[in-house]
Amino acid sequence: MSRDSTEQQKAIVEEKSGHFVVRACPGSGKTYTVAARLARLVKKWDKAHAGIAVLSFTNVAWKEIEQYLVQEFDVPAIHYPHFLGTIDSFLNTYVFLPFGHTVMSCEGRPVLSGPPYNNIEPTETWLPWRSRECNKGQCKLNAISYDIDGKLTSFNKRSHFKNCKLNHERCYVTKQSFNKSGHATQSDANFYSMKLLTEFDFLVKALITRFPFVIVDEAQDSSAIQMKIMDLLAKAGLKEIMLVGDPDQAIFEWRTAEPSNFTAKYNEWKENSVELDKNWRSTRSICAFASKLSVFEMEHADEELPDPGLEPRIVPYVSDDFELLVCTFRQECEKTDCDLAKSAILCRSRSRIPKVTGVGQTRDFAKPSPWIKEDLLTRDLAFAAHARDGGEWLHGFRVVEKALAKLRIGKKRVTPDDIHELHRSFGFSAWRAHVFAVLRLLPDTRSMPLGRWVDETRARLQTVGLADQLVQIKTTGKHKEYYRTLSITELLGGSGSALTTEGLVCDTVHAFKGQTLDAVLLVVGKRGGSYAYKNVLNSSLEENEELRIVYVAVTRARKLLWIAVPEEDHILWRERFGEAVDCKI
Repeated sequence: MSRDSTEQQKAIVEEKSGHFVVRACPGSGKTYTVAARLARLVKKWDKAHAGIAVLSFTNVAWKEIEQYLVQEFDVPAIHYPHFLGTIDSFLNTYVFLPFGHTVMSCEGRPVLSGPPYNNIEPTETWLPWRSRECNKGQCKLNAISYDIDGKLTSFNKRSHFKNCKLNHERCYVTKQSFNKSGHATQSDANFYSMKLLTEFDFLVKALITRFPFVIVDEAQDSSAIQMKIMDLLAKAGLKEIMLVGDPDQAIFEWRTAEPSNFTAKYNEWKENSVELDKNWRSTRSICAFASKLSVFEMEHADEELPDPGLEPRIVPYVSDDFELLVCTFRQECEKTDCDLAKSAILCRSRSRIPKVTGVGQTRDFAKPSPWIKEDLLTRDLAFAAHARDGGEWLHGFRVVEKALAKLRIGKKRVTPDDIHELHRSFGFSAWRAHVFAVLRLLPDTRSMPLGRWVDETRARLQTVGLADQLVQIKTTGKHKEYYRTLSITELLGGSGSALTTEGLVCDTVHAFKGQTLDAVLLVVGKRGGSYAYKNVLNSSLEENEELRIVYVAVTRARKLLWIAVPEEDHILWRERFGEAVDCKI
């Protein structure tokens, strides 16, 4: 585009209206633009009971918008009548939870189950597959849901689902039993929300009356079902829809994201859409390097950004020996005045992090779970404490509440009605005080291995009248010592799973999506089959998520960028990016 990026942003904030898409390259100020438009709308808003819905696909993304509102535009936290949060929470709040029972054939308000709400897999607890065929290769009910046409599909690419010889007969029976009991995964909730909005016109009209303005951030991560919901709102008369994103940065296909939906919508609304095509984040050399991956023309914009004069580097490594690599990269960071606190080592998968950092290298991630299937308490308490230690006190409270309810009622699953009954019998205030007391006394999951955490938890529970309850993990079998020495942070993952080496944080590419770093060392491993980099590097971003993951990592860097690759793949990367980026240490 001919205009500079500040004029582009001004047009989006002040002039654009109707249905339009903003395609924004990395570092183009996308989040700032969304926050600026929202701030302008909120300050002029005069409706008491109708508001603006600003939706994103992760909590990190919407919280970043909120931070910009407060720090840059002096707008306090968004509150009624507006909504700022994830698209999942929006659909749950206004469509699925209040009305889902009408299409699920269940009694009462449905209950959300599975990640991110809990880690319970129904077929491991209360719903049997009842077929040997169904127990093959990671067939889990949490990963099985409905596609846009209502057919069952599995979102786990490694699942046996696509090779099933039973025509998914048991999947349908088990899924229907699960839903009719009033339970649903988040993917189920999105499907039923679409079904509700398709079948009941009054719901669509009520929703667009309640929220006449909709802004969808990170829209490239939308699923076919979520994009269909946007279409339903638009066709029902929603006048203002702004979709913002970049299909080249779509790296959540494992969470049903389909970037082609965003591209199709951009083409459909192209006359009214706009591109933010200038990168204000990275040096000219990094922009040029990243542009070799994308067909989207990205221009370097910030002439005042200090350029260390270094081209991005492709660095070979041998046999997972990372000590010299990490040490040399750290020295290069210091030499080029990169802030170590704003620099990171990024990995494609979480299992590679211990190998790179040298912390927990002997941990076998494939070993069995330490949890006892029949135990109603231990795993939930560990999850709750881990959430609390990550700052998510409300989530921790809810997990503890359900755990204690299971214990008192003697059921493996509890419903909202069960909780309400406990409120009546126990006393609302007394019950909540009891739950909060249990949450507070749980030991810190970051400071001790699982075995010692279990021992300490068992002792502490005596102080709140739970002395007879046995908090336990598996204590027999060849892995019994492994269970006791497990790091709870490694076991449960989450934001606390990053490790540090040489003063540099090491985490996954997904964990740093949307962030800016002074220096990036991307470590890629050896991969086979269709995921082998000889295939990945010869494909395009549009058709290959693995390459998009590389693109996202590369475009986090401001001044310094290294990509570490297995020595046997080194020539493939050099051919893709040119000999100028070749480097050895």
